[in-house]
Amino acid sequence: MTSSAIAILLIEDDDEDALLLQKFLTLSGKLSFQVTRVERLGKGLEALDTLVFDIVLLDLGLPDSQGSTPFSRCGSIAPIFRSSC
Repeated sequence: MTSSAIAILLIEDDDEDALLLQKFLTLSGKLSFQVTRVERLGKGLEALDTLVFDIVLLDLGLPDSQGSTPFSRCGSIAPIFRSSC
């Protein structure tokens, strides 16, 4: 039995935070992750519109978003994401 990598969209503008998260993911052992990182909400929305992800990790303090805007904007692109918030 082969398992495919868990596809993660990481929307994070801080290089150190993104690197730390990726290091933690490598410690998971048997799980495999494919991380796509973008630095702005707008780019994340473009990625959600064109690619399929299992998980979205979203920085709520992005320069191009405020308040609950990131959740509602992601939910308009990816309805499954919206239902899990």
